[in-house]
Amino acid sequence: KGDASAVDKLVGDIYGDDYKGLGLSSDTVASSFGKLVNSSLREKVKKEDMAASLTQMISWNIAQIARLVAEREDAKTIIFTGSFLRRNHAAQRKFASAFRYWSNGESRALFMKHEGYVGAVGALAMSNLIREESQH
Repeated sequence: KGDASAVDKLVGDIYGDDYKGLGLSSDTVASSFGKLVNSSLREKVKKEDMAASLTQMISWNIAQIARLVAEREDAKTIIFTGSFLRRNHAAQRKFASAFRYWSNGESRALFMKHEGYVGAVGALAMSNLIREESQH
């Protein structure tokens, strides 16, 4: 619902347009919450805009960490689960676009519809693995 660009400092806010030298479009985020250093803007900010910026920042950070782990493990597809993403379509879009961007389109993010059982399935798989190791 909110507009993150109302509180985030964008490349266009700094340079007035795209920064072609680095290939950055004017709508690239230069600093999350960067516009809030201006006290007159801070007084006018909407809660929805703050929430949108926070959701974007959290999503990008988690996606970047996941991408780095995926790169280290040579994984091209990452399946995200968890309550933060459950029915949070804005965060899912941010995750997916960040993942594609940072991997130059080589990796993709998937989101499970019924992820509530993933922990139980993982526990079952681990218990079977532990049982097999203890029998050897």
